[in-house]
Amino acid sequence: MKGFSVLIDFLNYAFFLLLIVFIIVFIILGDRLDLITNIIKTLIPISYVLLLFMLSVKTYHKKYEEFKKEEDLNEILIYFNKIDNIKDIIVTLILPVVIIFIANINEINTIDLFQATFSFIFMYCWHLVIFRNREDKKNIRFMTNFDVLKDKVIISLLPIIIMAIPLTQKFIDNLDILQALSVFFIMWIWRKILLFKVSKL
Repeated sequence: MKGFSVLIDFLNYAFFLLLIVFIIVFIILGDRLDLITNIIKTLIPISYVLLLFMLSVKTYHKKYEEFKKEEDLNEILIYFNKIDNIKDIIVTLILPVVIIFIANINEINTIDLFQATFSFIFMYCWHLVIFRNREDKKNIRFMTNFDVLKDKVIISLLPIIIMAIPLTQKFIDNLDILQALSVFFIMWIWRKILLFKVSKL
């Protein structure tokens, strides 16, 4: 849908324009260089992951339109067995462990614990969706083309959520960035392994 792509492009441009205007206004209004530095350090990594998410949505929306046009959205791409299910649970369990391990470089606090807990809950809920028994298909587990597209968008959303959590109490620091990127790449690599034999997307 052309209108959807235009909307995504507009949101990208609007976000960066507002960011520039906000910084300029803050500089003009007074001596806030320390605050501005912290804001920039926070917004730069967030803008990168937001851009990644927007580009993912735009890219996979084009794929969605192609599959929809060819009536391939519900084409089964891969079947899962119990081992695949267990492996996905293990990888999901690794996410909070990695977040806590990285936090331990400095000092573990409640934000780190919340990040770890939420990363597990978020991806485990998605695991239940992806690895559900399809009652209309004799309880077989599988992923369609549409499932894979949704999965890629969800994984792109994960670092945004992890980085947004610390903003409730403080500016984002390097460890927060490392935590967000680590869980993203773990899930990204795992999906590449899981879908290796059918990686046409």
